[in-house]
Amino acid sequence: MKKNYRKIVLGQIRHSFSRFLAILAITALGVGFLAGLQSTGPDMYDSMDRYYDAHHFFDIDIKSTMGLTEADAESLRALDGIQKAAGVYTADVLFQNGGGETGVLRISTADFTDNELINGMTLLEGRFPQNSGECVALASIGFGNSFQVGDEILLAQESEDLAGIRFTVTGIADSPAYMSIEQEPSTVGKGYIDAVIYVTADAVTAEYYTDIYLLAENAQALNTFYDAYDACIAEVKNKIDTIKMDCTQRRLAEIRRDYEVDLADGRKEYEQAKAEAEQKFAETEAELNKAEAELNEAEATLMRTREQLETAKEQLDAGKQELADARVQYDAGLTAYETGVQELQSGELLLQEKEQQLLGLKTAAEMLSGSSEQKLQALRILEPFDETGVVTSLIALAQVRPLTEEDVLPLMAILSQKISEAEEALVQGKRELAEVKEELAAAKTELDGALAQIEENEALLQVSQQEYEAGKKQADQGFLEYEEGKAEFIRGKEEYAASKADAEKELADAEEELKQAEKELNELNAPSWYVLDRNTNPSYVSFSSNAEKIVAIARVFPIFFFLVAALVALTTMTRMVDEERVLIGTLKAIGYSNRRIVFKYVAYSFAAGVLGSGVGLAGGLTVLPVVIWNAYSMLYRFPQLILSFNPGISLFSAAALILCVTLATLWACAESLKEVPARLMLPRAPKAGKRVFLERIKPIWNHMKFTHKVTARNILRYKKRFFMTVIGVAGCTALLLTGFGLKDAIGDIVNVQYGEIQKYDLTVNTAEPEPAIEYLKEVGADAFAVISSREMTAQGEKPQEIKVWTAPGSEDLLEVINLRSRRSGQKIAFDDQSVVLTEKAAKNLGISVGDEITLEDEDGREYRVTITAICEGYIDHYLYLTQTKYEQLFEETPEYNTLLASVHAQNEDDVMRGLLALDAVDSASFSSVVVNSFANMIDKINYVVYVLIIAAGMLAFIVLYNLTNINIGERQKEIATIKVLGFYDGEVSAYICRETIILSLIGTAAGLLLGILLCRYVVVTAEMEDIMFGRNIKVWSYVLSAVITMIFSTLVNLIMYKKLQKIDMVESLKSVD
Repeated sequence: MKKNYRKIVLGQIRHSFSRFLAILAITALGVGFLAGLQSTGPDMYDSMDRYYDAHHFFDIDIKSTMGLTEADAESLRALDGIQKAAGVYTADVLFQNGGGETGVLRISTADFTDNELINGMTLLEGRFPQNSGECVALASIGFGNSFQVGDEILLAQESEDLAGIRFTVTGIADSPAYMSIEQEPSTVGKGYIDAVIYVTADAVTAEYYTDIYLLAENAQALNTFYDAYDACIAEVKNKIDTIKMDCTQRRLAEIRRDYEVDLADGRKEYEQAKAEAEQKFAETEAELNKAEAELNEAEATLMRTREQLETAKEQLDAGKQELADARVQYDAGLTAYETGVQELQSGELLLQEKEQQLLGLKTAAEMLSGSSEQKLQALRILEPFDETGVVTSLIALAQVRPLTEEDVLPLMAILSQKISEAEEALVQGKRELAEVKEELAAAKTELDGALAQIEENEALLQVSQQEYEAGKKQADQGFLEYEEGKAEFIRGKEEYAASKADAEKELADAEEELKQAEKELNELNAPSWYVLDRNTNPSYVSFSSNAEKIVAIARVFPIFFFLVAALVALTTMTRMVDEERVLIGTLKAIGYSNRRIVFKYVAYSFAAGVLGSGVGLAGGLTVLPVVIWNAYSMLYRFPQLILSFNPGISLFSAAALILCVTLATLWACAESLKEVPARLMLPRAPKAGKRVFLERIKPIWNHMKFTHKVTARNILRYKKRFFMTVIGVAGCTALLLTGFGLKDAIGDIVNVQYGEIQKYDLTVNTAEPEPAIEYLKEVGADAFAVISSREMTAQGEKPQEIKVWTAPGSEDLLEVINLRSRRSGQKIAFDDQSVVLTEKAAKNLGISVGDEITLEDEDGREYRVTITAICEGYIDHYLYLTQTKYEQLFEETPEYNTLLASVHAQNEDDVMRGLLALDAVDSASFSSVVVNSFANMIDKINYVVYVLIIAAGMLAFIVLYNLTNINIGERQKEIATIKVLGFYDGEVSAYICRETIILSLIGTAAGLLLGILLCRYVVVTAEMEDIMFGRNIKVWSYVLSAVITMIFSTLVNLIMYKKLQKIDMVESLKSVD
């Protein structure tokens, strides 16, 4: 009996091996996905926790506003609960990177001789440094620079806290403190670090620590990501609080002593500088007074010289005038002399003419005594001198007759008188000419003397002119030298006045600084200690955040996945038992007990469940964590993933699904075993035929083909099959849509937050925004808003840290923030009475518009605020209001400390360097840094989503295959009958596949609706405290989900086509009666 029973069970498995595999596959998928995804988070936590423990990652980081000392470290070591304390110095400096540009380098000290160094490094290459000029560089993927062993790092400038500016890289290492791809912020350079190096303690000259790292006792035994660890660290923090006051007071006393010494030295230096300055002032003033006296004397001498030159000039001008007058007189005398000479010459010529005339008269007188012809000739000679007409009448007479003596006798008497007169006139003329000659000779002598005197005076005048010009030139040179000396004196006086003013200002500033220092010394308060934990380390926070997302997704998604798988497995077993009612009746008739019969099917389902669970656990616990871990390894320098077997999750997953399948089997068997063997051995009577609702719609029904009518009847008549198929397909489609929707929800928030809501791309922390604004205008910024940013705690269902942003006016804020409602997309009205809260904060606080919230500031003061609107916002929590409302609520004026600007810079590093070079700028950051960080994180989350989508697709295929396989198995006789009736294989296939496709379409439509609800639930569940995911599912996600489902449906139909061809018509139609 037992042997036969075992054969029956094994035969059952062989007979329905495909169904057995389907149950196994569904079980494997459900268990594997649930257990694998549920184990991924703990595996990630455990792997990182072990890595942190192995490298002694700090538990607590102490920082102080005035630095820390070894005495502080000793006090901490003495505390109960502190395993180890180590002080380090960390500073961000500028260095020259490989491209010749200035980068930001973080330098930290480390004790490389300590084998249990806090934040211990893993040496990847080379060796650790041994002296002050050596360093080990980190190989973290988040840094902009990659160093190699042997590289030399040169700092951009010397630092008073560092021993040198050159470091040689001796090794490359990993550090648990810097694991993430995200670049950490910095207050120097371009705002984030490019590289990290560790140096020996002697490379630093600072006498204080910037940090003291602590390891807490018993913390290594706890997982850093769980509450027990947080409770342990909180307890240690409380103990640290007990010594905080003593340590800070001691540090205050030390600083006071150092301050007083520095102040005394400063006062001494001030007094010495003041005395030296006063002495220098006195010496300089004496030199200036002496120079001024010399200038005054030189000026007096030059003035006398100038007066003498002016007198000489006047005399020279007078001499020139006299000389000119003499020259005029000389010229006039010379002209008169020359005129006299000309007149003398004329007189001599006239005298000669008179002598000639006298000679002619005498000749004529002699010829008158001669012959008649001679007389006529004489008359001809005398004719020009005829004044009385006597000669003319005689010439006329001579023409008549020869002239006689008597005729010419009267003429002779006249001629004799003329000759006497002429001789007297000639003598008188000669006497006058002689006198004129004498006068001309005297005038010539006088003129020659005057000319000689003029020439002598001209020579003297020329000498005087040369002497004057030489004296003038010398005087001009003297004046020039005097002016230069005077200008130099004025410059020296001005320089002295400026230097004196500068020196007096410096002395006044120094005195003011001394007074301010004395005031600060008197007002000096104890430093503040900041007791920080691992949640302040960017790499730790980033990893923890990403792991939390995996855990959040694992809370919901795989459970629904599991339920779909369980439902399909349950359906499969129920249909299987129902199909074998004849066999059950036979076994019961031949004597098998109900328990033995039930055990047969329970063993079948249990075997499939156990094997499927084993396969699912083997795959899920090893594949899913590794895939997700490797996806995130592009974000972090991960250690090796340590896979662990979580018995709770594993046993729950396997037991839950096996129990579901087993209970379904028991329920189905119990229903069948209620009947007597005779009834069981008869086939179940077919359902009574009845009209489906489509038949009542005549226009549609009458135009349908026969095969289409049969398909409609089969779909609507077998409601159980209809609903199980639709539910199975809908579940798979819903899972696909949830995967795609989760990708949409996570992927959109960065672009919406930093592209649509926040219209600025630069945040500058500064109390004096004007210099930054002027600089940003030069680089092309086109929008600005100066706001007050303040951190406050909002009390509510879940207390939230809120950033309160206050703007001078509503327009200032709206310039850089787009306040709108997520649901309607409408802009939110914002005025002086508005208080607008972001949606995620409102949800966490459990409030709506019109509700009041209580804000608590850093001093514990509480303020009641009424929310007037809730706006869209995805990252961080913000409360927006104007200065008017702020003053009404908080009864104080806001402190404007933040500048928001829209720059759109092509080279953000250059803009950042220019900003941080301004004294008024404390820090600055571009939104692109956050955008890139989120983008990288979201890209890796997408890998997880892809895993979910692939798993959902696999489930869809198995579900469709299994349900279609069951459908064909149940309807073999029907299929054989239509084959006998002459249907071709293609028609038979279409007969079955048409139903599958229609049910798949209905299930897909239902799944899309169900997917919307499931996606919203998963998105809300997976959200973090300060991040809200998007709520919109893209159209393309609906299309992909539907298309993938239908592709699997088509693929299943193609696979089932072979099975339909193999159905034996004879065997299928054999009677079992």
